[in-house]
Amino acid sequence: MDQDTYEVVDKIAKRYSKKFKFGIFAAEDIYQEIFIMAMDALQRYDGISPLENFLVTHIKNRLILLKRDNYARASDACNQCPQFNTECEKCQRRRQTYNVKKSLSNPVDISVVNADNESSMRSGLTGIEDIECREIIEIINKQLPVKYREDYLKMRDGVYVSKPVREEIESIIKKILDEHS
Repeated sequence: MDQDTYEVVDKIAKRYSKKFKFGIFAAEDIYQEIFIMAMDALQRYDGISPLENFLVTHIKNRLILLKRDNYARASDACNQCPQFNTECEKCQRRRQTYNVKKSLSNPVDISVVNADNESSMRSGLTGIEDIECREIIEIINKQLPVKYREDYLKMRDGVYVSKPVREEIESIIKKILDEHS
């Protein structure tokens, strides 16, 4: 990121970090999120529109989505629930979603986290299957063309990659694996 781009992103981050703070996200957290969002958006910048306009639109929309996805309020029961003295399925699902999002916005007590639980996080692969998976990944890493490497790593890490790019990378990987079989 060059100095001019940094200054534009910094200006946007300062403007929106205070407006979009919520829940456990302080202004500093939002400031950092904006830089991450900007780095992601710069890959799609076409150079036609002014950079600041492009980034403001992109970042503002992403911040709205971030707030929507991570912050919810309990809503009142529907009109039918008080009549029957129970919650309908729709209201139960709404309340469950609210409780899940609420629990995600609260920090976890460190005493709850246990080193013994690490074994449950590991995959269920046997030693041989694990070795085979590593070999396959190594083959892909060696033979995948460099221009697809960044998007491939994003896919591996669960980061969004556009459907056409994802399909193209998947077809290249299939070819690599077919040649190696």
